[in-house]
Amino acid sequence: MRDGRSFKEVAKGIRITEESLAPTPKLSTDKSWTITFVYAYTQKVKQLNLWREIVSLKPANNYPWLMLGDFNNICSMNEKVGGSLDTSSAMRIFNKFIDDCEVVSMAATGVPFTWCNGHHDNTIIYERLDRALANPSWMRLFPNSELQKLPIVRSDHGPIFLKCNQLSRKIPKAFKFEAMWLAHKDFDQVVAQVWNCSYVGNAAQQLQTCYNKFKHQLKNWNRSVFGDCYERTTITQENLVLIQEQLAQNPFDPFLLDQDFKLNTELKLLLEQEEVFYAQRARANWLQLGDKNTKYFHTQALIRRKRNQILRVRDLNGL
Repeated sequence: MRDGRSFKEVAKGIRITEESLAPTPKLSTDKSWTITFVYAYTQKVKQLNLWREIVSLKPANNYPWLMLGDFNNICSMNEKVGGSLDTSSAMRIFNKFIDDCEVVSMAATGVPFTWCNGHHDNTIIYERLDRALANPSWMRLFPNSELQKLPIVRSDHGPIFLKCNQLSRKIPKAFKFEAMWLAHKDFDQVVAQVWNCSYVGNAAQQLQTCYNKFKHQLKNWNRSVFGDCYERTTITQENLVLIQEQLAQNPFDPFLLDQDFKLNTELKLLLEQEEVFYAQRARANWLQLGDKNTKYFHTQALIRRKRNQILRVRDLNGL
């Protein structure tokens, strides 16, 4: 900062840190790039200093630059439904900020809006406040990048998901006992059906046969009752996207509002099951401590999976 302050001291409620300006890992390219995370004031008058501050951060020589976050502004009236229509001044200032940064607002798929005031009557408001802004160098670096606006659930904001389309190596999945099965009312019956049967052979053979049958039975039961956890979450999320897209056109339709509520409830349940799913794989007990961060559990599971990979073997000669 010109006056000696750190970015963290710019103003209360504005989150720009020096760390957010550091080059990212190289990902699928041999070049680095800069990302800036933004959370703007809701009050338009307080945003002016923030826009000036970010413009001053513009990298030299058209270095690849991406901005991501909640800008608390719309770019056009197509990005808003309901509420006051007197937003022309703030919209004009925000678009000038985008031009001054020499970036573009990335096109996105998914639901039309990323924020809702949560009302269920004629005072409901939808807006696209969250977005990704990228300069041409970043767009050329990741020509196949995709930005997705996910449904609004559990919050007044819907998350945005940016994919740089890296290729990943798929690893075969091993059978694992799922902790979420224990909470289902029919689980004890599934166990009893297998373990109360008679098997031939010696004790070890009987145990192995019982185990194989139990595993097969659990797989079939899991498929019919739970289905693929990720797939069910995805399908429910897609249905919620369709409903919220229709709500954008008919925000006061009672049927659509009811469907939005039901799908929100179902998606919350599926997300809770997903948390248990990833918590088990991470071998972490943070849920008991109140931390329900699926991203943390997912990251820990990926770390464990990477640690358990066998990429190469060495013989007695060290080769």
